[in-house]
Amino acid sequence: MLFLYEIKKLYKNKLFFFLLVLFIAFDFFCIFTTCKPYLDETYKTETELTDRFEGKLTKEKVDEITYNYNRLEELVNNNAYSAEYSESSYTGYEYMDYNVFSKLNDELSRIYNFADKTDEIIEKINSYADFLSDNENDYLAGKYRKTADSISSREITEIHNYTAVNEYIDYDTSSLFIILLSAFTSVITFSKDREIVDILYTCTYGKAKIFSAKLMMIIFSSAVITFLFRLFDLIVFKSFIGLRGFTSPLFYLEKFEMTYFSGSVMSFSVLETVGVFLSVLIASMICVCVSVITYKADFSLLLSVTAALIIFSKGFSADDFNYPKYAFFLPIGYARLLLYLFISAVLVILAKILHKGSLKNGNIKA
Repeated sequence: MLFLYEIKKLYKNKLFFFLLVLFIAFDFFCIFTTCKPYLDETYKTETELTDRFEGKLTKEKVDEITYNYNRLEELVNNNAYSAEYSESSYTGYEYMDYNVFSKLNDELSRIYNFADKTDEIIEKINSYADFLSDNENDYLAGKYRKTADSISSREITEIHNYTAVNEYIDYDTSSLFIILLSAFTSVITFSKDREIVDILYTCTYGKAKIFSAKLMMIIFSSAVITFLFRLFDLIVFKSFIGLRGFTSPLFYLEKFEMTYFSGSVMSFSVLETVGVFLSVLIASMICVCVSVITYKADFSLLLSVTAALIIFSKGFSADDFNYPKYAFFLPIGYARLLLYLFISAVLVILAKILHKGSLKNGNIKA
């Protein structure tokens, strides 16, 4: 009951609701700014052509791309292409056709060279595994060899226009809005909220129960805010420029070619969301701990947001999920998630200890 009461009280708070709407509007504007270069007719026309080749890579598609690229390259090199609109061309203009088929041909080249690049990386991984084995670190050497084996049989069998997916994966501005809103939630819950103190704070047990309910609400609210913003990002990006290749394996993306993550781009997006949530939870719990100690809302908000931004700046990158770099005997990307989870758990326990200490000192503040 207390948990539900705290949830209802938060979402009835006018300032919280105002900030939620404001940050969503800011997020929308930032996504629009990111997508703006792709909202003109040129990009739309290009995607209409590349969509002809979306999906499973076949000999017919390869032959058509190669033939048109060679034909158009010769026209452009000889300055023999027409600058006038032509119904016989794919996009209406031969030079635009050339630009699109150049990108498609580059993608084909990348796909064909993928096996050779994979072999080079596997050789590096196995060489390092041999070095570790020679230095009697058989456990970690085995980890590296296992990673090498997991990427040895990979091949790219689909072709997609990954422009939108790459922009979506790179977009992280919403994380800032999530952190700010979640930290503010902790502030108004633990630093300024006095609505039920006089009614229910009549015994130590009651104080502890209310504190636990507030703590659960903060964790729940952080998860909800993170999910809402990440879902909003997904919907807006898809509405603006689409997300072709979103269900493809992550290693289909050029910057993740040597990733040890075996899931899809969509799965990786979920993993990123978990990372954002844990970063936000750390910020919220820092805010709670500082609020319990000082009761100064401005100070706790400043400290928690600063800590969160430091964590955020050290967040996920493509390198963390590419060929193995280990920490705690886990690849760095997974180790970072585990570390965030551990810090979050420690801060939750610390908040309860600090609150218990404040009760012993006769403090009635939750």
